[in-house]
Amino acid sequence: MMENQELLSDGWGQPVPWEWVEHGTPEYRSSFTAAALDAADRLRRAAPSFGEKDFVLTDELPLPRWFSEALSEAPILGVEGSWPQFGRTSHPVNWPELIREHPTEVRYMADEMTSPPALFDELWTWAASQGLKPSFDVDLYIEPDGLIGVWGFEFSTNKELSPAQIAEAATIMAKHGHEPAEHEPNIEARSGEEGDKRASWMLYV
Repeated sequence: MMENQELLSDGWGQPVPWEWVEHGTPEYRSSFTAAALDAADRLRRAAPSFGEKDFVLTDELPLPRWFSEALSEAPILGVEGSWPQFGRTSHPVNWPELIREHPTEVRYMADEMTSPPALFDELWTWAASQGLKPSFDVDLYIEPDGLIGVWGFEFSTNKELSPAQIAEAATIMAKHGHEPAEHEPNIEARSGEEGDKRASWMLYV
């Protein structure tokens, strides 16, 4: 990659040096603890670019063992965002449970105005109660204090939902501040198999 290559920043339309995308701005890096900075750099180097290949989290990476074990079967997509993102996955990992059990090591990166943590927890609990196999599409980051940041931006089910189920999910989303226009799920056959019509909602604006 060229050191002086310029890219558009996240939604603001301003060109930024490639170095900042790959390694963060000097100001942002200075907010990291030494251990967090080392982990973020090592994970970024280990991760392939988005679309190149999937990779798995191994014991050699600077991550808690329990985290690597919990995601041992999860295909981790390469990075598509700026540093310190180190991966993305839509595997049906029970993020609410992991975050509840390890609050000092992993947390949601959520905007309280659009996708508060309680929304993820309530949607997951609801889907499980319906006999569904829920999943979140998430980006994974290292945060300045060294915690693993989980940014969930899409909630999916493994089955086509009934109108009543869609209404129940919409009620949960409305309760946590999502606009009515966001309550209609996107229905698509992700596996390509007939009858596989999963419902998914985008969770950010």
